[in-house]
Amino acid sequence: MKKKIVFISPLSGIYDKLYKTIPLPALSALREVDLKRYDVLIIDQKIQGWEYLLKKTFEEDVLVYCVSAFTGYQSHFGALISKKIKEKRKNSTILWGGVHACARPIQTLNEKYIDIVCVGEGEKILPEIIKRLDKKKSLKGIFGVYFKDRQGKIIYFEKSLPIDISKLKDPPYDLLDMKVYIQESKENDFYIEGARGCIYNCSFCYNQYYSNKKWRFRDEKEIFDNIIRIYKSYGLKNYFIIDDSFFVNKSRVFRFAKMVYQENFKRKPKDMISFSCEANLTHLLLLNDNELLELAKSGLKWVAVGIESGSERIRKLYNKEISQDDIINFNKRIAKYPIKIRYNFITGSFFEKRSDLKKSIALISRLLKDNNNCLIQPMYITVPYPNTTYFNQAIKAGLKEPKRLCDWSFYDSFRISKLLPWFSPKKRRLYEFLMYSSYLIDDKIKYYFSSKTFGKICSFLLVLYKPFVRLRFKYLFPFPNIEVFIGRFLNYYFLKSEENVIRKI
Repeated sequence: MKKKIVFISPLSGIYDKLYKTIPLPALSALREVDLKRYDVLIIDQKIQGWEYLLKKTFEEDVLVYCVSAFTGYQSHFGALISKKIKEKRKNSTILWGGVHACARPIQTLNEKYIDIVCVGEGEKILPEIIKRLDKKKSLKGIFGVYFKDRQGKIIYFEKSLPIDISKLKDPPYDLLDMKVYIQESKENDFYIEGARGCIYNCSFCYNQYYSNKKWRFRDEKEIFDNIIRIYKSYGLKNYFIIDDSFFVNKSRVFRFAKMVYQENFKRKPKDMISFSCEANLTHLLLLNDNELLELAKSGLKWVAVGIESGSERIRKLYNKEISQDDIINFNKRIAKYPIKIRYNFITGSFFEKRSDLKKSIALISRLLKDNNNCLIQPMYITVPYPNTTYFNQAIKAGLKEPKRLCDWSFYDSFRISKLLPWFSPKKRRLYEFLMYSSYLIDDKIKYYFSSKTFGKICSFLLVLYKPFVRLRFKYLFPFPNIEVFIGRFLNYYFLKSEENVIRKI
């Protein structure tokens, strides 16, 4: 009988309930595991019914439970689930990986319910761990592995070297119940890995330590072939390429765009493929009008761009060297093409003044006015993620570093304001108002609702409400602060309901 491997993907936030994307970290880590030898079960917490599957695994022979988590909600839910597993099966082996475990491996492993921490990329490390566990051999000598010996002493080896992602196989999508994700991806985008890491040095970004400013990319043909295989298997047409800065290699982008264009040329309009991506404005500024037109014709649907702030002073402190004029002028240029552009803004840093905040609001208003295809991503409160430059600066500004894994649960934009020493209750209400109300100042909210009757009614009501909230947003006038009340309630209800599900198992 095959031994079982259970891979758990915890919820990363309330948006997971609205938009169900595939658990790509789990699929990636498992792509080099011998799937003929082991029975693999992926439990995705955002999919209804995961608790039943988790119950089921208590009755079977599980070789290892794997948890991949980012800092914040994911690490919180991952910890709750890991504790529950240890309660039910004291002799179980629980392995943690992902961004947070890589940032704080020893602190993570200090928890009694965690046995192994994987620091590095799972594709290289996980198959070797599984082989050793299966043969009941020691994990000594595996680079990137932290574990406890029989006396409870932590043993670890150097971080594993980065892998060549161009040689990786497609993720094992058949491990998932793809019907659920296909339904979600009919209107939204299906995730495809395009690269890892980033060449830039944004002070708040986890890539500072996780990827060490190294950018590794998949060949454009590999990305395209991956898309075509998914299209043929599941009929999906909209794809988001996971690459923190897709336009680093301009020629690669246009070779890929040409492939998509040639493929779409064979298809009817309703069957055409679209793609979306993230980009650094520095690279987008190098595109001329003909190139923007070529991208639009090829199937580029939208691009996400990190602006972060309307204040050049703040952008420099974040290591974002882009000028105000470049932002405004590019926004006007791309407005001529049917490409949606999503600008990311963050707020609430300890060095941000009210004058800086007003500049951000003014820039957002200008961008929305100049471009009907412009969307503003919610103005999330900046989270000081561990091992980043901004985290170290925040500690000096009075932030207390969490002592245990469970203490990192508030390191999420929706809850971090409670911990920031530079936030008074009044300031917290204002910044949370900007975060929640920014969901409503343009048309992006409609992407969170279905085309069913209830979704249509909600979308209609929000269209009527938009002028009112946009006026209050523009003039920093939170009263009546209904958005914060609803936002806090939904997050509290979401958090408690999911915690209760776990505790009842």
